Amino acid sequence: MYNLLNGELFKLHKSRSFFICCIAVIIFIIFMYSCLKLADEQQKKETTKAETGVLVVEAEAEETLEIIDMEEMMLSAVAGIFLSIFASIYVTGEYGDGAIKNIIGKGFAREKVFFAKYVATILAAVIMFLMILLVTLLCGLLFMGTEGLNAEFVQSLCKYGGMQLLFEIAFVSLVILVGEVSRSVGISVSVSLGLIMLAQFIFIGFDAILSFINIDFKTSDYWICNLISGCSISGIDHGFVMRGLAATVFWIVAALAAGVFHIKTADVK
Repeated sequence: MYNLLNGELFKLHKSRSFFICCIAVIIFIIFMYSCLKLADEQQKKETTKAETGVLVVEAEAEETLEIIDMEEMMLSAVAGIFLSIFASIYVTGEYGDGAIKNIIGKGFAREKVFFAKYVATILAAVIMFLMILLVTLLCGLLFMGTEGLNAEFVQSLCKYGGMQLLFEIAFVSLVILVGEVSRSVGISVSVSLGLIMLAQFIFIGFDAILSFINIDFKTSDYWICNLISGCSISGIDHGFVMRGLAATVFWIVAALAAGVFHIKTADVK
């Protein structure tokens, strides 16, 4: 197991997909801040043309985004997309070139091979998530200044970031499962993005069925993507934390169990 983990960490260190995804998300964050900066400057003044010339009028002050709002947007909407793309590429890559078959052929237990890949992928996802959080913060300080940066901000960001990190670990666990089952990067990315955008409607359907048979339970409250999108800076109370922790544990255990079962029973080509 130790040798497998060392091998996965070495491959992660050499992985182009990890560094490309990191660079891409940094460029995206800078691009978003640049657009907001330009829009903010454009909103400061409203120019109207008159017959005698150009009249410049100060625009009414509008509510502008703050750093914490950008963190909420990046961690809840953007992080999952980049994490799912990376995880899909990393997990399925070795099936295409036959590397997994060679590793298993050397006598390593299949479940250990899967678990080593799982640990390395989760570690990379955590690093990428924290990078997104820090880059968003640093770019915010650069573009928006330090106004509002106080103890309350740090406390809110840590609490929100911690919850989102747990949810993203559970989500990436599902992406790893999809990659293991499909063993195709195209299918894995497509299904993973489908989980983000479409799976919630399936759970809404389950809720409707349960409501019809008078069962007061909403499965959509425990779907990990709903928790990611529904987590807000001001909405993290004790009930939400307990529900989030229960859902996180469930989806991680389910993904691990299903992944181990599949790699042990399916042919490796």
